[in-house]
Amino acid sequence: MTAKKQTIDVPSTDLDIKADDKISLTKGELKSLVDKLLDEKLKAIPEKESGRISNAHLEGILDVLRDSVPQKNYGQRMIAESEIDVADYLDIPHTFFCYSFSYTLFGDVKFGRQVKSPYGTPVKFKPLYRYKRKGSTRFENATVSVSVATIRSKQELEWLRTHSLFGIKFFEKIGDAQNADVTFSEKVVETSNRLNSMSQFEVIERAKVEGLVISDDVDDIKRRLCFHLAEKNIKRPTPGPKPIDMNWNPSRTDEVVNETY
Repeated sequence: MTAKKQTIDVPSTDLDIKADDKISLTKGELKSLVDKLLDEKLKAIPEKESGRISNAHLEGILDVLRDSVPQKNYGQRMIAESEIDVADYLDIPHTFFCYSFSYTLFGDVKFGRQVKSPYGTPVKFKPLYRYKRKGSTRFENATVSVSVATIRSKQELEWLRTHSLFGIKFFEKIGDAQNADVTFSEKVVETSNRLNSMSQFEVIERAKVEGLVISDDVDDIKRRLCFHLAEKNIKRPTPGPKPIDMNWNPSRTDEVVNETY
């Protein structure tokens, strides 16, 4: 029985494909194509680095695999410009910047409720550049990574500006992404994700406990609470080692000394 074929769009790759952009592939042929792409990426890794694959190599492999497999359903691919409503289209695209080499937003959670993107599709930040920033010593050198998302939809633009991670994980100004304290920012992201499941009432009550000023803007309260808890967590001292004798306490010091000597 002849396998049923379907027409899919395959983007240009390093493979020697001379046909048009649209070709017919069975599931088995598609799997072979993906396997070949993966194999070529792995072979491109220098032999001296065999046994340890860098994050950059892994990201490159994943990007090729994501872009090579055709996506047809909303929620699995980025929105195409042709699919944006004319009234929703931005004549001048807007850009957002993230301090990660690549990043994808699949949605948002606000006060325990899922908030999908306007078209139900993810927003992808694609690699822009990565470089080493020298510190005063070689131990203070840092890797600066920046990715960019280009937005053509007015609805997506507003959705991103009101996203829980706007101003934390991604920004409108490239300088904010370049100069972000990644360690602290990731702690704020982690805190924000934890607070997302809280109701507005719970956020306000927690803010009161932390001694924050309460306003009418619950989103602002949550944002300030995120930064406050992240800073508090970072400043928290690392607990020291536990004594081997779990029954030990300071009042037993003399007892232990007398037993020893």
